[in-house]
Amino acid sequence: MEGQCATTTTRDIFRLARSGIRFYAASAIAAVFAMTLAMPSNASERWFTVELIVFDDLRIDGLQAEHWPVDPGEPPLHDTIELTDWPGGESGGAAHAFRMVKRSEHSLNAVWNRLRSSEHYRPFLHLGWRLPGLGENAARPAHVSPHLGRSSSGTSESVRGGRPVAHGTVKVSLARYLQVEIDLVYRRPELRDADAPSPVPDRFRITSVRRMRSGELHYFDHPLFGVLMHVAQL
Repeated sequence: MEGQCATTTTRDIFRLARSGIRFYAASAIAAVFAMTLAMPSNASERWFTVELIVFDDLRIDGLQAEHWPVDPGEPPLHDTIELTDWPGGESGGAAHAFRMVKRSEHSLNAVWNRLRSSEHYRPFLHLGWRLPGLGENAARPAHVSPHLGRSSSGTSESVRGGRPVAHGTVKVSLARYLQVEIDLVYRRPELRDADAPSPVPDRFRITSVRRMRSGELHYFDHPLFGVLMHVAQL
């Protein structure tokens, strides 16, 4: 279940986000979708860039916010598509489905930097990829792996070394609105050492289904971490 929203935290995040991102209107381009081929110039499908940042809330007040299950379960991965981390990443030209975007072309880089300079938040995962806009029945979720993307040190995150990680699925489908479905498990080993009256789990899960428009920045809140997501039409 999606975490309870803390009003102050939400305002803080959106203030940081809005100061570092330009919201832009989507423009139509021609494309015919093929899951493994580049987008041809005479096609009609709409393509989108999906981008997300996952970050810790360093204030651990949320640890006592509710009773956390010892085993929150795992996101189902049977129908997912692996994100392709090609050397250099996707850049301009024809779009390829589920190929990761170059870091230099991420639209949330300024947001990432502001979160890094914050006293209360620590970003550790930043991913961007492209996909065609398909209906809910045809769209498939992307597998968000902890081994992909940029960590707070600027390198690929590892599940070793006591660093926070997140993994799971993100599905984006298109009807009248964009629909985003996230199912992420967050692990922060350092919480095991927190001063708490009861044993602290080492994994926490957030699930959410939300409608959004192209170019909007959305915040998914959990008492211990947060997810920022931006989906924009190419």
